[in-house]
Amino acid sequence: MILFLLACTGDASTADAATLEDCTATVADDVPAFFATYFACTDISMEGESVVLATESLPPYATYYYGSGHDMYAEWDDQGGTTTPNPNVIAALTVRVVVPAEPVAKGLDITADLVDYQMSTSGEEYLPGPVGVAPDSVANFNATALTGDDIFEEELTFDQWDAHPTQTGEYHHHGANRGTLEALDFLGVDETVYGILCDGTVLLGCDELDGSALDVDTLDAQDGHVGDIVDLDGTVHFTGRYHAHVCSDYNGFGLYPEIQYYDACDSGPTLQ
Repeated sequence: MILFLLACTGDASTADAATLEDCTATVADDVPAFFATYFACTDISMEGESVVLATESLPPYATYYYGSGHDMYAEWDDQGGTTTPNPNVIAALTVRVVVPAEPVAKGLDITADLVDYQMSTSGEEYLPGPVGVAPDSVANFNATALTGDDIFEEELTFDQWDAHPTQTGEYHHHGANRGTLEALDFLGVDETVYGILCDGTVLLGCDELDGSALDVDTLDAQDGHVGDIVDLDGTVHFTGRYHAHVCSDYNGFGLYPEIQYYDACDSGPTLQ
């Protein structure tokens, strides 16, 4: 089972943010190597055979979205005049994700008919809100905006780390992002991993984890396929695991999956 617990605990003026250099995280000794290697500023433990990732989803770097007066506030970076901030401010959250050891496939054929980047057009979509965790400890959302909004317009409000907060302060990524790359560089790893989603789907970059090129003809409509996930050292982290390649080279967008491949995460987030 996948569980999410979210609780707003303060606004940006009181949030206890930490940089990558000084953030604290507890990683249990028995956590699988994949999780111990590719996640910063995230508490990771075991619950039975499942892995638990817990984070406040506070970015470990300066951003405009912390709000004026916060120690980690930064002036808006308009990225050459292409972006404008939304009016929201980061709030501290508790995001708890339990990733099943052996996810069960739903048996879907993920075609272009399912992947439309619009929320609530299919019962197979990930639910709104946090559906995973990124290596920089920030929540991952799916590839859609709120009903009635357009994800491609929302992208114009992303900060220099390719993220933004919701009206309730949930700072999050929707796709390929500089925040994750910054965290991976800090961790000293050469592979590109954008995180893991609530059902067990792994998010990789343009190549396989070991750097090998992939056969694009095997990708479904959200650039996912099933295969072993092996790192540069030859360690097999997952066997026969569905994973998505978050890369604009394939679909032009570089967004996370919209459709849930595995049969899990059906309870959704709970705000308290």
